[in-house]
Amino acid sequence: MIQIKNISYTVKNKIILDDISFSIQSGDCIALLGANGSGKTTLLEILTGVLKPTEGIISFDGRNFDKYKRYTGVVWDNITIYPWFKVTEVIKYVSSLYKVKVDDKLYNDLQIDVIANKLMKFLSVGELKRVQILLSLLHNPQLVIMDEGTSELDPYVRNIVWENLLSSDRTIIFTTHNWKEAEEYANKVVFLSNGSLVLAPCDINVLFNKVSLKEKIVIDEIIPVDISPDYILHRKKIFFIQEKDANTKLERIKKQTSKFTVLPIELIDIYQYITNTNQ
Repeated sequence: MIQIKNISYTVKNKIILDDISFSIQSGDCIALLGANGSGKTTLLEILTGVLKPTEGIISFDGRNFDKYKRYTGVVWDNITIYPWFKVTEVIKYVSSLYKVKVDDKLYNDLQIDVIANKLMKFLSVGELKRVQILLSLLHNPQLVIMDEGTSELDPYVRNIVWENLLSSDRTIIFTTHNWKEAEEYANKVVFLSNGSLVLAPCDINVLFNKVSLKEKIVIDEIIPVDISPDYILHRKKIFFIQEKDANTKLERIKKQTSKFTVLPIELIDIYQYITNTNQ
């Protein structure tokens, strides 16, 4: 179990993380979600010892990260390692450090053979991610931490990655801008906003049942209506339909325009609802 206690991080009097506390149970697959600048990457950097928190402590089964490193695999976003090595050389070197053999199935699933003789420096972002994922799983870690670990991967490869990640009873913590990915693969979510914790680890199914949102109305931003949207996303105005006011809000919009769509509530809608409610 991972215990995160009162973690704060400040740079030049700017608060990046503000008194973050929650725990992660063994076997959890946690999606750490939030808008840009919410503190997700900073929290992962503190988890892995890249940064030292201004305040607070983190323990991994009662140990600090230095003593837990060998049980952990990490995938960072947009980092090139060993740039002048060939892919096959990097894999050979890292596997020798762990004293393990490369899993042939994982190697083939990630299509590493296609890029084996390329220099790391000249890999595309997606190719680099595939290599990083292979390296992070070589030693069958108990904990996997990924910062945008599957971004730039095509859907087919992304599914293969998750099949391999979830094939063992390991703990996973990941960030993603793909809310559908979080909804599909995480069993719990954590919400951060402006460096603050707005939702401690919560089961996704419980979360959807807990909020009082029924559906949402989506209208192009340029279409005028006399109701303020709950939020705007990709030039679309989003209106929450709650159980208590579903008919009222929908009928009011119908009187002003027919150019709207009613859609199911998604995870990003719940994030917006919770963060706006807490402001």
